Amino acid sequence: SAAMRGVITVRGTLTCVYTPQLALGLALTGGESALVFRRGRARVALAVDDVDDIRVIELRHLRDTPGLDGSGGVLLGVVRHGDSLLSLVDADLLLAACQAVPLKETA
Repeated sequence: SAAMRGVITVRGTLTCVYTPQLALGLALTGGESALVFRRGRARVALAVDDVDDIRVIELRHLRDTPGLDGSGGVLLGVVRHGDSLLSLVDADLLLAACQAVPLKETA
């Protein structure tokens, strides 16, 4: 897939690393870190610019994403945290979207 960036070793197991930029429509500025997810028995990683903190979000505080009609996509909504709005994504849909990006053919 065009979104596959490479592989890393996580606890002795090769783990595919994908870039979420095509699925999210955002460009990574560094992408030197990886967020690792467990999907069943496998691990999959997403390249990220940075991880600032881990937050527990109560879904009852989730609001619709401004400017989107809520009809699908990886964004579940936004939640206010202090003076900021945090976007919440569906990790399973994001990973599936990254893995489904077709590889461009070159002649």
